[in-house]
Amino acid sequence: MKMKKKGISPVVASILLVVIVLVLAIIIWLWISAFFQEKAEKFGKSEDQACEEVVLEATYNSDDSLDIINRGNIPVYSLRIEVIEKGSSEVKEYDHSDARLNEGESIRLENIGAGGKEKLNIIPVLLGKSKGIKKTFICDEKYGKEVFVQ
Repeated sequence: MKMKKKGISPVVASILLVVIVLVLAIIIWLWISAFFQEKAEKFGKSEDQACEEVVLEATYNSDDSLDIINRGNIPVYSLRIEVIEKGSSEVKEYDHSDARLNEGESIRLENIGAGGKEKLNIIPVLLGKSKGIKKTFICDEKYGKEVFVQ
């Protein structure tokens, strides 16, 4: 008796089709997941919600320094200060070693460069965790503290 191998070809074709479909599904899933960023968390809340709880008080001094107090219950990792002058602005970054503010703490930042400018917007930067990795999160400008210089 002679055996014909016609049964092997449909099995191989079916396996190849399943593998191709799985590879395409993985590629599409990776592509789509790139559009959705995972929100970092701080104290069990999304960082957007944590930004709402940041309460900063700030005073601009005539010697071009800025006194900032954290009245909220969220520690601030660092600060971004936007110096605004008639429609244009300049952003200055203060890293965590210079501008870290735990609850109730205050700092003085020297040489802000705001002399003669219109106002400052102090934007908090928070430190949260995403998948066990620490990440910084810059709060939206609406959570910033505006300080008028003049």
